[in-house]
Amino acid sequence: DKHCSECHGEYAEGARKGPSLRAQPVLDATPGTLFWVLTNGIVRRGMPVWSKLPEPERWQLVSYLKSLHAIDAAPQ
Repeated sequence: DKHCSECHGEYAEGARKGPSLRAQPVLDATPGTLFWVLTNGIVRRGMPVWSKLPEPERWQLVSYLKSLHAIDAAPQ
């Protein structure tokens, strides 16, 4: 909620600023890839660098992302 929902939506379904984190490419990404993106960002696409978050928090975010299901499973 604190860092991601503003851009990716309350249920990670995507919003004006950021894509759905329930999209297949995100769901299929390896934990290492997700950690790399969180750490380094994708600035040209608007994804900020989160390297200042402590490493354990970034891994917790990766765990959260890996726990998500496709958008049709989002709470209503």
